[in-house]
Parts: sequence; C-alpha cells; structure tokens
Amino acid sequence: MNSSDDTDLSNFDESDLSNFGDFPRGIEDLEIVAHGGGFTIAASFGHPDRVHRELQAVAIAHQLGLSSIDYTRKTYVDSNGEVVRESDPRRENAITITKQAKELVRDAITSARAVRDKPDHPGLFAAGAALLRLPITFRLATLSIRQGFHYENALLCRMILEQLAWIVTVRPYTDVGIFNYQPQQCIGALKQWFPSAGRLYGDLSKASHIVPKSTLRYIKFQGSGDPDITLVSREYAQEDALALLILADMYAVVSELVFAEILPSLVHVQRLTSGLLEPIQARPGQALIAEWQKRLS
Repeated sequence: MNSSDDTDLSNFDESDLSNFGDFPRGIEDLEIVAHGGGFTIAASFGHPDRVHRELQAVAIAHQLGLSSIDYTRKTYVDSNGEVVRESDPRRENAITITKQAKELVRDAITSARAVRDKPDHPGLFAAGAALLRLPITFRLATLSIRQGFHYENALLCRMILEQLAWIVTVRPYTDVGIFNYQPQQCIGALKQWFPSAGRLYGDLSKASHIVPKSTLRYIKFQGSGDPDITLVSREYAQEDALALLILADMYAVVSELVFAEILPSLVHVQRLTSGLLEPIQARPGQALIAEWQKRLS
C-alpha cells in the first residue's frame, strides 16, 4: 500500500511494535527463581548468584509473612551455604543460540520496516504483513526450546517454515491470486531458495506428530514399574535451537527477497548479472550456523 494508507507496514507506531513486546526482556528470556505464597519470581537467564539469593529471600519472606528481606536472606538462604544452581551446558547453548536467532530476525525486520513509501502491491503487502507477524512466533519457539517443550516447538517451527514458504510464493502477485495458496502447499517454492527446506520440513513434521515410532522418545521404562511419561525434554534443546537458527537465517534472506527492489542495501542476498537474486553463501546467519554445527558435533 502507499505511504498514505494506514495499513502500510511503514506507518505502524514504533512505540507499539518496535520491540515486539520483549524489550528489554520477554517471558521467553526469564528463568523461574522461586515460588512463594501464591506467586512466582523470575529473573533473566544468567542473573548473578547474589540476585538469585535476594529473590529467593523475597519469596520466603512473602510466604512466612516476614518484613525484613535482609533477615530472611541471612536466616533462610545464606545459612544453607552457597547457592547451587542447575548447570546444563546443553540448555546454556540453547539459550545462546535462540538469542542469536532472535537477534537475526530482529535485525532483518528492522531493516525492512525502515523502508518508506512501499509500492501499492497486494503480494508485497501480504508478504510484508506475514514477515512482521513472524517474530512473535520466533519468541514462542524460543520459549518452548528453553523450557524443554520439544514436541510443541516442532509445531511452531513447522509453522514458521510454512509461513516463509507462503511469503516467497505470494510476493510476486499483483492481484487476489495470493488467496489461492495454502502455506503447507508452498514448500516447493521455498526449496528453490533453500534446497534443504524440504528435509527440514519433513523432520519437523515427524517431530510434531506423535506417532508410534516416536513415542519411545517420551515414554521411559524403568524396571518392572509403570512407565514414566516425559513432559519436558531438554536433551533435545540444542538441536531444536539450531533448527530455529536455520529458520532465522531463512527469515533474514526472505525479508530481503521480498523488499530487494526497495532496500537501500542487501546483506543476505545478492543480485546476479542476470538480474536474478540468490542468497549470499557467506551471510551472517550461515556463519552462525556453521559455528554451532562445528561446536555441537
């Protein structure tokens, strides 16, 4: 739409959407520290032990009806020795990888939204609107990964992939033809830009559908007792985070494919002498993916 149209992406109020609801921290960036008396206290991942002790004291004081946080900390927290906090390198890696994925997505949509006077083009508008909506889905996927919700994350990541496929499909349309496509039918179009998209879509579909072959991943048999049903599966967090980083890289590329004609500069795609576009092999997302693949292997 043109710049005078209230539905143009460039006319959204920056105060409403510039941080997508997660500035300076979103719920996906918070770790539960303590429960007390009907309420929960959380702090950002990586907070110092000193803060951890103080927040634990707040929860205990609230639960016991004590007025002095300092007294509570000394009596009930510090007296128990050093704070022992769960340390899991796999989860820590997942937190770092998902943070990088969110930053990659944020940088890409910020560049796209900075372009003013976008053409009056239905396909461009529809693609841009979907791009603007996807950072929220990336946030939800980040939350599910960090909390160990393996199967639920697969659903979210598959939805992201389908949306990216739909975006590259409808972008060229100048009429209502954009309504003829369903996201799950557009994976082939995405494979033209990312040959591995089909395999990734298959993996996500398998993980998101709990079928007999995959049930052993969440049912644990111990001895002759009843089996345990695993609700949280943090052992897959690193791999899930890497898949999200791959999707974030795709998002950055697709954002430039959509707005390539009007962006002042390109970072993730390049224009060939033939005039066609292609992803840059040495783009930022690929460097991050290669680094983590090497570290996790």
